Amino acid sequence: MKKLFSIFAATIFAASISATTFDFSNSVEQQTKDGFTVKLVGGNKGYADPAVGTNKDTDEKEVRLYQKNTIVITGKDITTISLTCAKQGAKDYAEISASVGTLKDGGASTSYSDKKTDVWTGSADEVTFTIGQGQRILYQIVINEEGGEGGEGEGGEGGEGEGGEGGEGGEGGEGGNTVQLSFKQGEIDSEYFVEDGSIGFYLYNFEDWTEEGAPVGDGDWLELWLFLDSETAYDGTFTVKDNTFDAEFSYLMRIAKTDTTEIGFVDGTVTIKVLESDEEFALLNMSFTLVGEDDNTYTFSGDVELYLIPTEEQAIENINVEPKQNRVIMHEGQLYIIRDGKVYGVSGARVK
Repeated sequence: MKKLFSIFAATIFAASISATTFDFSNSVEQQTKDGFTVKLVGGNKGYADPAVGTNKDTDEKEVRLYQKNTIVITGKDITTISLTCAKQGAKDYAEISASVGTLKDGGASTSYSDKKTDVWTGSADEVTFTIGQGQRILYQIVINEEGGEGGEGEGGEGGEGEGGEGGEGGEGGEGGNTVQLSFKQGEIDSEYFVEDGSIGFYLYNFEDWTEEGAPVGDGDWLELWLFLDSETAYDGTFTVKDNTFDAEFSYLMRIAKTDTTEIGFVDGTVTIKVLESDEEFALLNMSFTLVGEDDNTYTFSGDVELYLIPTEEQAIENINVEPKQNRVIMHEGQLYIIRDGKVYGVSGARVK
């Protein structure tokens, strides 16, 4: 199961995060960007070099790293590095070590689609990662992502830690605080319900949006994925324990001026009561307690009005009825926006 950002979240990331991203989809060649260089190194006798292979399930290319291969990253003032990898075939998911700094293990991947992200924090101009016994598929490397892991900060006060600052109210430190969130509006995404029974709830509290879908001012964006018995039966209590709350694909994004922090969840409980609903909107009383990866607990209780994101077919049908609507849709893994009766892709090119 793979969840996608709405066009709002995609725009937020593009506009707010100052980071350098290296994608590894079908090449092991050295890459240089924004003053940083990433090199995949082999040459150890008796061990395979980094190579491009073909995934037998998807028939797509993938970059494979083997035991004793290294990833060498150079550049001025490196403070965070995120390595997104996955298990390759039947081979063991290799551990990885760093030459300097602190590396937070993202957990063991179980398949090529089960992507895990290890996060390095520190301060260096060169970092070398060494692959242990086993193999990995390398998907992406992100350097100096703002609002990343806070390192080992002091709990309760949000103090500075290795590689970053703890956030407001104790974020970035162990122990954590309880953070009260506030939402009034959002969207409901049922694109994946037929596939796996999941429904996405997007909550946000930005005061305004640009025409392109970017938020104006500071605020929070919360994405919750829940498993429902029916596409419109929102009532109930959803938890990680009973496998009705998908913490892995849920996250909170906090924006303060130019800083953006993304927080994943390790546990949580969400309760929903339907107050009103029709084919386009739902007024829900929602309450939740979410345990963040930053050790903070995030809570909310209140009424939220949510717009039901239509499928592309529904949106096209609505154009003749509401030619001036400006709505976001997702169809077959692609993001679209309906503006003045026309359909546009994320790039801005008109498609219908």
